[in-house]
Amino acid sequence: MISSLRGTVQRVGPGNIVVEVGGVGFSVAVPATVLEDSPEAGQSISLYTRLIVRADSLSLYGFGSPEQRQLFESLAQSLGSEVRPTERGFLDWLKDALGG
Repeated sequence: MISSLRGTVQRVGPGNIVVEVGGVGFSVAVPATVLEDSPEAGQSISLYTRLIVRADSLSLYGFGSPEQRQLFESLAQSLGSEVRPTERGFLDWLKDALGG
């Protein structure tokens, strides 16, 4: 599993950030809260990540804190492939739904 990335932002796009680590660019799907706080291209970034492996894809999701990642992992375990952490307000909605 890829549990974290620390590198240089190559590009910030809608719903994802490309992080260069050791000459390799990782496309990381991130929630809106991470996009809003992300540094500009050329600056360093650290993300807590979760790699989802499926028969037809590898999806890397990034979060700003270990708590956000844990929340995602708990939900992914319950709901499976329906989890979409990049939707705007996902983490806030989830915290409210779970009462905290």
